Amino acid sequence: MLIEHLSLEAGTSLALRSLKFARFRQLVVPHDRLDVSARGLEGGFMRVDVTRDGVLVANAELELGPGLTEQPLPRSVFVQGAAVDAPPLDLLLPHRPPMRFITGVERELSDGLECEARISTECGLVSHGQAHPLLGLEAAAQTAAAWEALRRSREPGGAGARIGYVVAMRDAVFYTSGIPVDVPFSVRARLVALALPLTHYGVEVALRGEVVALGKIATVLRDAI
Repeated sequence: MLIEHLSLEAGTSLALRSLKFARFRQLVVPHDRLDVSARGLEGGFMRVDVTRDGVLVANAELELGPGLTEQPLPRSVFVQGAAVDAPPLDLLLPHRPPMRFITGVERELSDGLECEARISTECGLVSHGQAHPLLGLEAAAQTAAAWEALRRSREPGGAGARIGYVVAMRDAVFYTSGIPVDVPFSVRARLVALALPLTHYGVEVALRGEVVALGKIATVLRDAI
């Protein structure tokens, strides 16, 4: 939504090339009126603040530019993991289609999970048959949530799905301007640091073996806030 707004302000279509950080401080619900302020920074980055009634909702430093040109994508590095017989996704995640992007658990790693994902044409964030690779990071966050739920399900009396939020992203790089809809891609989330109530993951999104997005995310469980 920010990119669309800033594109309108600039009078040209802009693409999100990278993201130093984004912090999500408040929930946004339908009919909220949000105010956006942006200013240029050194190195081609832009500082963006989003407020609601004067209260900061989110802020970020973004690198924007013209639409990304076609170029060779970096190869995804395979990480050895074990196939896993996971419970149905409905028991691992509170998300439901079309906003549940992961479609199956592929491999469990020693410090994370790899899943198959797909973005449906029914998703409201799809435009002209493509989804922004930022949605790949959301799929990776869902992968992280599924891994946490999978581990809980193995504990005596352990619960599965719990509601959580992505509260921050940083050091994200996008190598393409879009992910085609209804095409499977892979997402990987690996634990970087644990500082409850926050959990930090390194994430990778790959399409046909080529990386389309990399970054780090921070998540928090709602009942831990």
